[in-house]
Amino acid sequence: MVTIADIASECGTSPATVSKIMNGNDRKISHLTRERVNEAVRRMGYKPNAAARGLRKQRASCIGIYMQPHAISTRYHGSLVDAILLEAEARGQGVMLFTSIAKAQGDPRRLMFADGRCDGILVLSTPEADLLPIVEQASIPCLCIHNGVLPGGQSSIDIDNRQAGYLLAKHLIEAGHRRIAFFHDGVNKPFSVLRFEGYRDALQSAGIPLDPRLVLDGVSNLMDGYQQALRVAADTDLGVTALLCATDVLALRAIQALRDTGKSVPSDLSVAGIDGIFDGQTSSPPLTTISQRSDKLGIEAVRLLMERIEHPDRAAAHTVWPVELVVRESVGPTATIRA
Repeated sequence: MVTIADIASECGTSPATVSKIMNGNDRKISHLTRERVNEAVRRMGYKPNAAARGLRKQRASCIGIYMQPHAISTRYHGSLVDAILLEAEARGQGVMLFTSIAKAQGDPRRLMFADGRCDGILVLSTPEADLLPIVEQASIPCLCIHNGVLPGGQSSIDIDNRQAGYLLAKHLIEAGHRRIAFFHDGVNKPFSVLRFEGYRDALQSAGIPLDPRLVLDGVSNLMDGYQQALRVAADTDLGVTALLCATDVLALRAIQALRDTGKSVPSDLSVAGIDGIFDGQTSSPPLTTISQRSDKLGIEAVRLLMERIEHPDRAAAHTVWPVELVVRESVGPTATIRA
């Protein structure tokens, strides 16, 4: 393996000079020497020892991702993690994935990712209740993604879920819909509640009364989004013309259910979701959605975490990530307007 001493011998200079050039501390070194050393590094295939550099800088050059075990298989979290991995790699950071509150041996108050193996941690979505207090006690830089505004010393980034629900409901209303069913992705999930509140706000702004019969749990134990869509479509007394789903996954299930009963989207019912997952682009019809731009969000999350690592004394901050209405073919005008 090529070492700094080998590079120094090849260039006729000292190992200290090579080390300064490799670490960017070369303002007092001539341009010719810098060029000669950099050329030798490329030609000889020298690779810095990341572990040794980390020890010198008291850094692991690695960040952690904490998430629930089932979340990695979801379309949205998969694309978000992909973006995080690519951005971390571009910044020379390794990534470790943690899927439970793994305590360090001999000290139950410490987390595995807080024992020096990670410089910071990204916490995705809803963690166990005792995770964040333990993270705060461990004094490891942390950024929470999709946890809303958090008390204490944790920074966070999230979309305005209420605004997302509002924008999507407003779009459906502007298309002529008045009987819009809302499908929760779990009635107790904070993000789903906020998206419902946005839907309710849009109805109120348009002077449309809220019908409790049109507010449904798409992932209840008794009936998932597929079955709920079948029931709503079959109940002519409800008069539903559009389904606003708290997530794209629910919306895609609803489209499949309607297709299986011979109904057409959007001719019979319009369907829209929130998240902007890739599957919505290729569904039939393509899904109208509120995109979270997860690829860009992942990049921003890594940037914000690295800022926390570099400046641990800065006050915690909450970043509101902008969303985008993406209009596709799954939403059309009501039958009344078409007639």
